[in-house]
Amino acid sequence: MILALFAAGLVVLACESLVHASSESARDLSGDGSVEAGVVDASALRMRSCPDTSCSVIGVLQQDNALLIEGEEDDWLKVRHRDTRGWVYGGDGYVRRDVAASELEDARRRAREKEQQLSETRADVDRLEEKAASAEAELAGIEKDIAALRDSIGRIREESAAIEERMEKTANEIEKTRESIAEKRDYASRRLVALYKLNRLGAMNLLATAESVGDLFRRKAAIEAIVEHDGEVIGALVEEEKRLEDLHAQAADEKAQKEKLENRYEENRKELAGQQRQRETLLARIQKEKADALARIEELEAAARRMDETIASLEAQEEKVRKRAEAEPPDKEQKAFSEYQGLLKMPVRGRIVSRYGKYTEPHSGAKSFKNGIEISAEHGTPVRAVFDGETSFADWISGFGRVIIVSHGNSYYTVYGHLEELFADEGDAVKAGEVIATVGNSGSATAKPVLYFEVRHRGSPQDPLDWIEKG
Repeated sequence: MILALFAAGLVVLACESLVHASSESARDLSGDGSVEAGVVDASALRMRSCPDTSCSVIGVLQQDNALLIEGEEDDWLKVRHRDTRGWVYGGDGYVRRDVAASELEDARRRAREKEQQLSETRADVDRLEEKAASAEAELAGIEKDIAALRDSIGRIREESAAIEERMEKTANEIEKTRESIAEKRDYASRRLVALYKLNRLGAMNLLATAESVGDLFRRKAAIEAIVEHDGEVIGALVEEEKRLEDLHAQAADEKAQKEKLENRYEENRKELAGQQRQRETLLARIQKEKADALARIEELEAAARRMDETIASLEAQEEKVRKRAEAEPPDKEQKAFSEYQGLLKMPVRGRIVSRYGKYTEPHSGAKSFKNGIEISAEHGTPVRAVFDGETSFADWISGFGRVIIVSHGNSYYTVYGHLEELFADEGDAVKAGEVIATVGNSGSATAKPVLYFEVRHRGSPQDPLDWIEKG
């Protein structure tokens, strides 16, 4: 929205400055911004076939003729006027660059870039939402597995109860079998004693004492029956002892089955509980990243709007001053700010930790755009003006802390943020290299001291490193 308003403002300026431009030139300016508009200042200007006075003249341009600047070489400009292309001398007083029209195209390009950046950031948020939805789906799947496990727990408990019941029956059978074995062992012991005594008397003596033949046969049959019964008792005793061993083995097997079921249940429960905790942690992290990304985007956009509004207000004031100063003779000794591109000194001695342009939030991964650079330095390090000018603003801007904005004329500004102490007040004239503040961390999201530095022209931020002297 801010960029749209800014572009609209530039449209008005462009209309005022292009009163003399032809409709053809206006159409040319609606392209991709690769050319720059210009107006002939000299009463007559020769267009040559190459950038040298020895080259042939292919046309003569009159004062206020509109042209397009397609390139430059030393002091010569490669231009197009109507359908004719050639070279003209571009020194002071010969060609006036139509900054407003060029800046309009630049503003349009920047507006498109901002819209693209915002679109990319929204896409990042959409991706975070997709990740959150995926995590929620996985969590729902795990919850279904846990519900199924709860159902299986009931079956496992039923099986376990049935095993316990069988184990109890087996234990009862073992106890009864032990009692039966004890009885049979007692009987067998008494029978062995009896047989031992009978053996000492002798079976023949027992039969010989029979009073008759019938008594003899009765005694013989009784002895045989007793011996046969004793053999059956002893055989049954052996069988029950074997059955007791089988019952013990069955009880051990049933106990092992129960332990196996319990172990399987516990392992599944722990595994699913671990997966549930993992998915819940993932979901919480994604939701936090999404919230952080949205909050950070909102904060950056709000801070950028506040800075745009401040610059726009200052530009309006500067426009009034410019109009008053137009009637005054220009200061020939003072060069314009624009002539110092690549020659300015660093505003503070320190290390650049954040650069101009696109960047990605380290924690959330959200993409955004930074209008300036950040220079790390110790608390209290002097901050110096990079060029002569006037302090247009010296106060607090939310998101940037204590800020000084210096106007350098021709709609050029430098911005110094996160300051600790301010040594320049609004309206003060400052010189290049003059200490105007100290480094701090006011309005910063971190506790580390850092200087935020911007270069702006007609409200549009520019890469400060293009203006700073290399090395």
